[in-house]
Amino acid sequence: MNLIIAIVPVLSLIVLMAFFKMSGDKSSIISLVVTMLIAFFGFHFPLDDLLFSFLYGAMKAVSPILIIILMAIFSYNVLLKTEKMEIIKQQFSSISTDKSIQVLLLTWGFGGLLEAMAGFGTAVAIPAAILISLGFKPIFSATVSLIANSVATAFGAIGTPVLVLAKETSLNVQTLSTNVVLQLSVLIPLILLFLTDPKLKSLPKNVLLALLVGSVSLGSQYIAARYMGAESPAIIGSILSIIVIILYGKLTATKKEKNRRNILKSKDIFKAWSIYLFILLLIIVTSPLFPGLRNTLENNWVTHISLPINMSTVNYTISWLTHAGVLLFAGTFAGGLIQGATVKELFVVLWKTVKQLEKTFITVICLVGLSTVMDTSGMIS
Repeated sequence: MNLIIAIVPVLSLIVLMAFFKMSGDKSSIISLVVTMLIAFFGFHFPLDDLLFSFLYGAMKAVSPILIIILMAIFSYNVLLKTEKMEIIKQQFSSISTDKSIQVLLLTWGFGGLLEAMAGFGTAVAIPAAILISLGFKPIFSATVSLIANSVATAFGAIGTPVLVLAKETSLNVQTLSTNVVLQLSVLIPLILLFLTDPKLKSLPKNVLLALLVGSVSLGSQYIAARYMGAESPAIIGSILSIIVIILYGKLTATKKEKNRRNILKSKDIFKAWSIYLFILLLIIVTSPLFPGLRNTLENNWVTHISLPINMSTVNYTISWLTHAGVLLFAGTFAGGLIQGATVKELFVVLWKTVKQLEKTFITVICLVGLSTVMDTSGMIS
């Protein structure tokens, strides 16, 4: 009977979303209430422990998950506000007319960078939209964007999946990050190239490009994970992949492509990429690569909260100066100013982003709170 009622919270969520087609926020609220009732009546979980468990889960949802999601979408919305996303789009279409190179560059390279910086669907939606604007079919665009996203997701949104997993399991972040990288493969770039150009005569070219991009991406991700942690592998791997793909495109370009003038100015390109460049710089500077600086930052502006749960104390700590969400905000704000936005406009965009993500906040808080209650009350065990 304990096993049956312990499964009910998960089943209720699945049934509400999959069969009753209820929205994520409503489903998660109902499932949370069901979970708390089961914990109280079915597992005889004390009321104060129940409330503190949910509070602990809610705090874990807010930081790091929701703060990172908010600031990641904020960075994308600033690019839309300043219209620099159009320059990025033009730059991709001007690099090469080879469809295979365009697809790999947009989905694996740029899509991987978006997943690393933002996550939350941007890494699929934006590359797919650009591919469609370049003349690719919608279903194909969505398919290759989703397949390419499967690797970068492990370190999405500044390493959130690995960071949260490390925190929940008390595993070392760098050790966990390194082992995650070792599970990735060079197969995905080859699949993307084959789907774009399945002709047999193109296979040698596809294999060569896939090996180049895959090796550089995974090699750099391994080094970043080994020495810097979970925040930077996908970012560094994606940037180096972009460089390799662009160089390959330039080296294999036809005479007509080489003679074509690039109408984009270096100044405009820098401005368009300034947000991502600042974020990357901040992440590198505050990474374990500089232990002295990182330790200093981690020990300043720190929030400590202790909660009594199950006759013991659970500690919740946030180091704001090395918080990925704060780094995203600082990089986006600096880049937005360079792109021509005013301070007032940036805060207006931030507020609109908060409003945009209202339902996401509710859903994530309820689901992480639900899982924490299930854990502390004994349902997970």
